[in-house]
Amino acid sequence: MRCIINVAIGGRYPKEQQRLKASLEGRFDGAFLHWTEFPNQNYNTANHYNAKAAAFEEAIKQGYKQILWVDSPVVALKDVGPIFHKIATDGYLTIKNSGYNCSQTCSDACLAYFGVTRDQAEGYQEHASGVIGISMENPKAKELIKIFIQACKDGACDGSRYHDGQSTDPRFMFHRQDQSVLSVAANILGLPPTMEFNRGMITVCPNNRSDSTILCWSHRRGQVLPYGTENKKQGGGRNGTRRSRQRQRGGSTRKHSNESYIYLKTTGGLNDNLIQLARCTKYAIQHRRSIVLEMPTYSATDISTIFDFSHFPVPIYTDTEQKKKELAHHPIIPSYYGTLFSPAKGSAWVGANFSAPDGQPMCFDLTKPYPHDTVLVYACGGGGGDGDESVNILDGIRFKPDLLEYYRKKVEEYGVPEEYISIHLRATDRKLNIRNNITGMNLADSNRIIKGMPSSGNTHKDALKKIDAFIKAHSTLPIFVASDNAKLVDRLAKRYPAILTSNAPDKSHNKCDSNRSCQRLHSEGKSDPENLKNAIVDLLLLANAKAIMTSAGGYSRLAKKLLKRKDILAKLLAPA
Repeated sequence: MRCIINVAIGGRYPKEQQRLKASLEGRFDGAFLHWTEFPNQNYNTANHYNAKAAAFEEAIKQGYKQILWVDSPVVALKDVGPIFHKIATDGYLTIKNSGYNCSQTCSDACLAYFGVTRDQAEGYQEHASGVIGISMENPKAKELIKIFIQACKDGACDGSRYHDGQSTDPRFMFHRQDQSVLSVAANILGLPPTMEFNRGMITVCPNNRSDSTILCWSHRRGQVLPYGTENKKQGGGRNGTRRSRQRQRGGSTRKHSNESYIYLKTTGGLNDNLIQLARCTKYAIQHRRSIVLEMPTYSATDISTIFDFSHFPVPIYTDTEQKKKELAHHPIIPSYYGTLFSPAKGSAWVGANFSAPDGQPMCFDLTKPYPHDTVLVYACGGGGGDGDESVNILDGIRFKPDLLEYYRKKVEEYGVPEEYISIHLRATDRKLNIRNNITGMNLADSNRIIKGMPSSGNTHKDALKKIDAFIKAHSTLPIFVASDNAKLVDRLAKRYPAILTSNAPDKSHNKCDSNRSCQRLHSEGKSDPENLKNAIVDLLLLANAKAIMTSAGGYSRLAKKLLKRKDILAKLLAPA
């Protein structure tokens, strides 16, 4: 016996539940158990997230052996049989929530209930709870749902979805109620997620669908099913498909959409841009917002031709002019910005920040919730640091085929072999501030080069000695150098024949004779439409090396971190 369960209490959820039910017709031959109030009174009913445990409890009482919880905004696009086959095979089904770990999403009270420290929780992978499958014939899965039900009864699920002082630990961000309880219970039992969003049968957003998609979230709040469900009664058919296609192209959906937005206007170089995107994405996930992305540093490039956001955890729009018009009459936070389409008079770029006339930063408060129809502006810069925000956010980004083809051509042009080492040096770091460990080398060997050399008092000369030692430590390997210091690259190329060179040198854009990769990445992005492509190609080449030596700066740090994360690098280089 198998069933799908759902509880829809208040607001739009009962209508979405009916849409889910209609989408299952002809696609599921089991029972659909659904309620619009708590299935039983064994829980704190003031917390609606306890209803999930109550639904599982009722299905188990009725004797069902395979039970699948599905959130109300989800629709079925095809036969759900393969999902139940996976539940039977694996024993359970949970989905990896790649953005967080349990130290970030569990209150002190929740962790105390399970006897788990926040340090332990930092190593716990969070499981998303929008779709949960359990086979009662699997002992560990049966224990998981037993713990989940009891913990919710005992109040571990209770708490705010905002910070609300539920912990003083700086790692804590917000409590995710049922998701927090499920995640800790699964980790205690040693049960990893069995699926990833947008990697097969279950996708988050309509524009992430593929031929293998079975269940799909629809973020529309009306009755329109995503394109492909072919349910005219619920708003499919020609009109429904037209609207869905329009949204995927980034067209206007103002009449049919009730989306909530963050307008992100990034500043700085590529690393800073990614860090700002990461911070806004965390907020967008927590508060269910979409992001309108503008990258002024690379304004000469249409970023929609570079980035594929179909795997991203929240909807991303890059058609900024259209979105400004569409959202022109929405309230804005910070309010002193004016409107998206007509910024306040006197607003101007000040250093790395976009500031109002009175000098206030153009950024909403990332710790506060805001009204749904308010557009939140993040245009205040920020980045740097030694965290992993910039490299982690790349896990949700893919590159368009043209960018990957451009990369492959550059690999061929430079004659890049399977194994090589790389060096990144910024001309803006006039003294070549090489001070960190070399990624890809043993720490002891790296320290001998970076820290073992006595200082001569000449930082530039000392840096050249470190470069020399790094190259000699890999004497059998070619060297890829990326830099905007043309004279230095020419000098290195003359000294080291193993430096990889372009077959067709281009002396425009301050390029050196020996290697194309010495143009001014980032700083010429407002005028050179190829600038962003070249910045990404250099980043991929730097990170794909066996070892990397870098100088100061966020771009260097990003290359180092990406070299360590071969899993993310492989996804970035894989065909879409």
